[in-house]
Amino acid sequence: MFMQDMTRLVARATPMPVARALPRTGLVAGTLVETSQGWCRAENLRRGDRVHSFDGGLREIVAIDRDWLAPGKVQLVQVPAGVLGNCDEVSMMPGQALLVDCWDEPEMDGAVVALVPAAALIGLAGVTVSATRKATEILMPVFAEEEVIHAQGGLLLHCPGAASTSTRGAAPGFFPRLSRERAHRLLSERLAAGQIGVGA
Repeated sequence: MFMQDMTRLVARATPMPVARALPRTGLVAGTLVETSQGWCRAENLRRGDRVHSFDGGLREIVAIDRDWLAPGKVQLVQVPAGVLGNCDEVSMMPGQALLVDCWDEPEMDGAVVALVPAAALIGLAGVTVSATRKATEILMPVFAEEEVIHAQGGLLLHCPGAASTSTRGAAPGFFPRLSRERAHRLLSERLAAGQIGVGA
């Protein structure tokens, strides 16, 4: 008797919504990625595709983390064509890490490259931010180990390894990371000197 009443209650119960944190990193749909088959839009990447990496090798995608941004929820970094060797304007997540040269920076303790967040570019060389105007897909290729891949012509973008605790976080890895403030100073100096990217 009581079980029947309980069953009715459970059947009518409405699941509680689960809050999901907004992603901090990832490739905005439309970003071009260099694969073994040529340049491919990020949203068309599939598990098993091989992507050109920073060290020159082809690395296989073992998973793809996908998410959607609601209109107006996230401020994307808008990088004009040519700022980082990118062939066209590109939208980036503020926390997406890029690899840049820092070999001649005395404060870098001998490191030749470092990861900087895209947000560090805001206010430099025409880089601005704008809110998403429509639902926007964000994708993150995941590799067996962390990798830096070629994107949008001249960009080098960091992607996580499968062992990372979070594909959307900024877990410590092989490359040194700079804070947004420190990265902004470095990028400002290098852009003013015409030295930016890797191998510039």
